[in-house]
Amino acid sequence: MNLPRRARLLGGGALLLSPAAMLASASNGHDYEVNSLDQKTYGVDVSFPHHHARVSTNYDFLPHNNPAYASPTHPNYVSTPEEFKEMPVQRLGNRQDFYDHFLEGCRHHENDQAEECDATEHDRIEMNLRQPESVVNYTDIGFKKIKAPPKVFKAIKEFWEANKGREEVEEWFAGNTYTNHWES
Repeated sequence: MNLPRRARLLGGGALLLSPAAMLASASNGHDYEVNSLDQKTYGVDVSFPHHHARVSTNYDFLPHNNPAYASPTHPNYVSTPEEFKEMPVQRLGNRQDFYDHFLEGCRHHENDQAEECDATEHDRIEMNLRQPESVVNYTDIGFKKIKAPPKVFKAIKEFWEANKGREEVEEWFAGNTYTNHWES
């Protein structure tokens, strides 16, 4: 899947090119899928809403996700309910509470413009569905950690040293949910 990237400076002059959102395929299978770095992946809408306005509630402890009963011939077999058929298994706990708290923080911060938080969330999710097809992926998994070329690292370090201590608070439009600026 093609994903947008942004560059981030790491210690020792390493540069990490990473996707804004790592979208991995996952199914209701009982094992984690892994990427080419042998990292567990868990799918869309598991850690935070990316394609829908809710995170997965298909918890790994639900009876239909019990690998011991996976065979339809097992006496305790439970088929996957319709509501969970296309939903990845949720192994990260109740992430919906985290998301709800995130949105409530925005609404509280915006006060009389709280509805803008919901409108921006709707737009963010729509963009997540549209944008990936227009971006080129330069690696198999969407990022690669490399040592920054000395000339690039020198320019970044010089910029940092020249501007250190001159940070300014970023201003965000009403209802912006792309960052949790109301807490940071």
